[in-house]
Amino acid sequence: MPATDNAPAIALDTAYRCPVVRQGGTNWWLVPLLVLVHGLILLPLLQPATWQVLLGALALCVALINLRGFAFTAGFHRYFSHRAFRTSRPFAFLLGALGSTGLRGGPLWWAAHHRNHHRVSDTTKDIHRPVDGIYHNYLGWLLVDKNATTDLDCIRDFACQPEQVWLNRFWLMPSLLMASLCALAGWLIADLPGLYAFLGIGFGLSSVLVFHGQSLLDVLAHRWGRRRFDTPDTSHNIFAIHPIFMGEAWHNNHHHNPGSARMGFFKGEWDSAYDTLVVLRFFGLVWDLREPDPRVLSVNRVEDKVLPDAAQRSGVGGLPAHLAPGIRLPD
Repeated sequence: MPATDNAPAIALDTAYRCPVVRQGGTNWWLVPLLVLVHGLILLPLLQPATWQVLLGALALCVALINLRGFAFTAGFHRYFSHRAFRTSRPFAFLLGALGSTGLRGGPLWWAAHHRNHHRVSDTTKDIHRPVDGIYHNYLGWLLVDKNATTDLDCIRDFACQPEQVWLNRFWLMPSLLMASLCALAGWLIADLPGLYAFLGIGFGLSSVLVFHGQSLLDVLAHRWGRRRFDTPDTSHNIFAIHPIFMGEAWHNNHHHNPGSARMGFFKGEWDSAYDTLVVLRFFGLVWDLREPDPRVLSVNRVEDKVLPDAAQRSGVGGLPAHLAPGIRLPD
């Protein structure tokens, strides 16, 4: 029997319980890590490469941005956080490993916090609510020591898989491997200038852009844009940036029906990550993609009018029961 996401790693009882601990830690080293990664961009200046090598490094950068961006939205967000589709455990590990190279922690850590974000969105219990300011939304919440803990009880459906717990603890390993492979490829192509170009532009620049892209979305998606659905939070759809965010910019849609694998609900709302999942489904790598529920799409519809944020009107965040995060436990 092939390993799938509904084949837990250890025996469970009928209530789906497993040994749960809290993975602790501190993220005091995140600042020097980010400084180091940003500094990699300067490496090509040490020994300039030919334009052909630089063009190859830039092509690698674009490829890694798309690969890591997809792994983050499809893996960290739609799969680990919301169980919006099913896949095998090896492919889930691959998604988690690639998503970890976005330098925002391990898959279980991020998904646990994101599930909580949907439960208490924009309240005082939300660790990156808009009222705390742009800096906190953009970066500050990642640097708070108490936020470094992974509440495995919140994500117990994956906490029973040893490979995911290991990846969550050693989430920097995929980044080190990716950086090493980029450097090796550059060295083999053009010696030291190639190494600097492929490591600095291929890995470094792509890492910086992926990290800041997600941070920017965290800031924008609960502040600006249009609200098609009157959700009890401050989520918005942002048409202007949707082509580069693989569907993530349809944030109000997502908060209205979080369990859907597709975030672009209507005509003209392109969701490239979903399109990629459809291709992967054709090859048998993923299956059971969850679609938006037509009944839910008719609830609280406001036809893209600009509304006062529901959380501000009511003083209450989170989602009503019928629009809960849609987290589906294994059968």
